[in-house]
Amino acid sequence: MQGGAALRFGYVEAAASRDCVFALFSGRTGEGHKRRAHFARFVHVFDWDGNFKFALRLDVDALTITVDEQSRWLYAVRHDPEPAIVRYSLEGVIAAEATDCVGQ
Repeated sequence: MQGGAALRFGYVEAAASRDCVFALFSGRTGEGHKRRAHFARFVHVFDWDGNFKFALRLDVDALTITVDEQSRWLYAVRHDPEPAIVRYSLEGVIAAEATDCVGQ
């Protein structure tokens, strides 16, 4: 396993609904993303058996996420251009076979 600046960050945060786990994935290295390797733009979604369901690509670098299963929103905390909480509707972005991930 690489250490130091070559260390690649994987999952940096997770949230869950009744049926799925939403994992914020970085995939960045310290040397390639100075002081931003722990930020992420991808959310990988798994069922509770660990099976990959789908991925979402965010339009901002996120630090943390949470899911509101009832309202069907994914919330993320961003840092740039200014700190803010942003939200993404899970309606229409989930493949038909994965709709159980947000409690239908």
